[in-house]
Amino acid sequence: MKTYAFWRTAVSVLPFSLLGFITNGAFAQSAWETQEYKNGWQLDAVNAADAYALGYTGRGVNVGVLDSGLDTRHKEFDGRVLDGYDFTNNQKITGKANFDTDTHGTHVTGIIAADRDGVGMHGVAFDAKITPAIVDQNTRNQDAVYAGSWRFLADQGVSIINNSLGINDCAAVNTPPCNVTDYKPGELESNYADTIAAMKYTAEKDILMVFATGNEGQPSPDALGGMPYWIPELRDNWLVVGAVNSDGELADFSNRCGVAAEWCLVAPGVDVYSTMPLGTGWELDPDYALEDGTSMATPVVSGIAALVKEAFPFFSAKDLQQTLLTTATYMGDPELFGWGMVNAGKAVKGYGRFVSDVIIDTKGYDGTFANDIDGAGSLTKTGDGILALTGKNTYLGGTLIHGGILSVNGTLSSLVVVGIDGTLRGTGTIDAPLSVAGLLAPGDSPGTLTVDGPVALQETAVSRFDIDGTGTGTGVGNYSRLVTTGEAGVIGLAGRLDPVLRGISGDATNTYVASLGTRFNIIHSSVGIIGSFDAFTQPGTDELVKGTRLDILYQTTDVSLAVTPQVYGDLASHGLSTTRNVDAVGKALDEIRPDPGPRTNALFTGLYGTDADRLANALGQLSGEAYASANTLHVTHANATQDAIAQRIRAAFAADGLDDRATFWSSANGGWGAADGGGAETFDWGMANMLYGLDAGIGDIGRFGLAAGLGHSNGDVGSQNASVKATHYDIVTYGSTAFGSFDASIGASYTWSDMTTRRTPAFGGFTETLTASYDTRTAQVFGEIGYRATVGEFYLNPFVSGAYLSVKGSSFKESGGSAALSGAVSSSDIGVTLIGTRISTDFEVDAATFSASALLGWQHLYGDVQGTADVRFPGGTPFKVVGAALARDAARLDLNVDYILDPKTKVGLGYRGVFADTSHFSSIKGYLSVAF
Repeated sequence: MKTYAFWRTAVSVLPFSLLGFITNGAFAQSAWETQEYKNGWQLDAVNAADAYALGYTGRGVNVGVLDSGLDTRHKEFDGRVLDGYDFTNNQKITGKANFDTDTHGTHVTGIIAADRDGVGMHGVAFDAKITPAIVDQNTRNQDAVYAGSWRFLADQGVSIINNSLGINDCAAVNTPPCNVTDYKPGELESNYADTIAAMKYTAEKDILMVFATGNEGQPSPDALGGMPYWIPELRDNWLVVGAVNSDGELADFSNRCGVAAEWCLVAPGVDVYSTMPLGTGWELDPDYALEDGTSMATPVVSGIAALVKEAFPFFSAKDLQQTLLTTATYMGDPELFGWGMVNAGKAVKGYGRFVSDVIIDTKGYDGTFANDIDGAGSLTKTGDGILALTGKNTYLGGTLIHGGILSVNGTLSSLVVVGIDGTLRGTGTIDAPLSVAGLLAPGDSPGTLTVDGPVALQETAVSRFDIDGTGTGTGVGNYSRLVTTGEAGVIGLAGRLDPVLRGISGDATNTYVASLGTRFNIIHSSVGIIGSFDAFTQPGTDELVKGTRLDILYQTTDVSLAVTPQVYGDLASHGLSTTRNVDAVGKALDEIRPDPGPRTNALFTGLYGTDADRLANALGQLSGEAYASANTLHVTHANATQDAIAQRIRAAFAADGLDDRATFWSSANGGWGAADGGGAETFDWGMANMLYGLDAGIGDIGRFGLAAGLGHSNGDVGSQNASVKATHYDIVTYGSTAFGSFDASIGASYTWSDMTTRRTPAFGGFTETLTASYDTRTAQVFGEIGYRATVGEFYLNPFVSGAYLSVKGSSFKESGGSAALSGAVSSSDIGVTLIGTRISTDFEVDAATFSASALLGWQHLYGDVQGTADVRFPGGTPFKVVGAALARDAARLDLNVDYILDPKTKVGLGYRGVFADTSHFSSIKGYLSVAF
């Protein structure tokens, strides 16, 4: 029967001062590379200082050491040793005494956890706790040597058990079985049933078992380290360690990794400096010594495992094993070196490769995988807590987030799926598709998450964006973004959008207050946006300027959050200059305004994309004000018709009375004007009219005539991108008489007007062309009475005239888009009076006879000088808008020159102007009359 063995070859002792001399200057200095650190070359060989620099020293980790015992009197273990058990002498290991039955256990334990106290050397995990156990060296039952010890340690809550021991004496007699492959199938199970049961118990307790390969120079490890070769269920919590020298060569005595290569690595095992039971070392350095053996390499790995366990307290035994293996430094042939030299500096940064599907339950802890992880496996994140990935990760199996937070601050190159209970954060890049059913929260505080591929937000997804300012960087003063790149970067939206301005984790002020008109481009797609969010979380009232809210602005490739008015019907409360029409439009929009979340129509998209200082103008463009201002065209046209008739009637009066000849006449005029009264926007218009008439005397009574005409008017509200056109058809009847020095005239007209409107509101990326056609009617009666007098060569005619006109309203319905209006232009009744004086005279130039005249008067309007319209948006209720108003009082100036071709024929040219503070109109007219 084979016996147990502690894997040590020989002991050599050097004085402390000489060892320090040998190692001094051999390695690059750092803050952690003290003389104490360098006295044991093993620390630098495994890059321990890199792990210490990251803050990992083994604190809080309990390592079990199954060995020959421990001299607990040694100062290197003060306060570091938990109660253990001596199975050889059946006593507790507690207090200060020499419990080491051989010296081997004290040397091994020092490599793991000797104190960093400036004396001698220090262990790999110098802040770890140790629970020692001594194997039963008295039993004659080989199957009982280790079983009870492992069960004891497992029940003490250790995370790692160091096993620098084996079960053969091949070093002495070289009689097989010397390595794990020398056993026959079933042989270990039958001979070591209790041992294997205890091994399985450690697996159930999720303990990492670290074994020495053995010191027989065998092609594979001893049976204990190689046990998963026969018992596969032990594979996930097993490590076996070979020994190398300071040149990186496998020690001559060290068993190779062989069939255990998948769970094997190497560590320094030659001339390893560590603690000895007091007084058993060299005479000048009696408490320390150098030793060789895989027994010395194994605790180096166990110590590093303790560092990793501190870094990742949520790690299972398999996680510890895989992290140590996949971060090892490659040394060559795996049958010799397995995965290579254990590397503390890399191991404390987490996995280096996913060789299979890895499930990480962070159990409420936070941790960071900082290595570049490759491999064919996948990562599944579960449990509360945050796991951050900061490396360039190229593993192929994809990433599934089932629970807690995964923060991608490096890169991922395979599919990422966020489950309903998972959260994805980070400022890194995902070079693959992303599907989210849980929480997506770009940034670790405000920051940008980039995806080079498609993104699909599911109905259950919540997209949370931190907002701490208007910047697009990371941290204070910025906001979070999701950005896709590449040809496949389409983003499909669904679920809830949740902006956060308070309680932002990480580097943020949490005091930012968003102002009206501010926009945050939270999502940008390289291809396009499809779908929309189903719901929206509105920030608190202290997070936005008073009277505002957030709305979602959907665009072709972007989604933005826009700070908009809580109500559009009270823009004045935000210090904006408004009009009656703007306020009316705002209130109407508030009635049909959709809740934030789903996509809205183009109209509100444009409003949400409009700067604060342009909001009032945007609402004005939506008002349909041009319909009301078109009233000006009807009044001006009717007034022009009246003026043409008055001019004709004046021409029929001679200085000595009424001309009784039949006369055909025509009049043409074109004019322009503007009105900005009544609080509406300025309405500019132009017009052109032709009027043809025939009149004749009726005995001594007077004259009677008929006229017909055609006219065209067009107006626009330039600030609102709105225009209106009218074609007028006129019929007029009129008459005049004279009695003594007085004259009088009267007339009536009726006008049919065909109206067309065109509005092209444009703001915030929104533009539509909206058109409508309708007709209206204008009836007018007018009259004048005047006095004729002659003063020298001048003809004077003081007069007073009056007119009443009624414009009949009409309904309309626009087409062309979401801002189309329907409604009715209101009817209006207007009275016009003009008091003034005409003065004229005839003169000759060469053989030509001319007549010149001028009119100076004061015009006053009564009634509805300001047009109105009742309009509505689709799905809304009617609201009233007003148009530009004509001034009620205005000065009137006419200038005319007639050329008398002969007694029957006359042509003339004139100017008419109406002037007031809020409106004006000017026209040029031509005149022809032929008497017969």
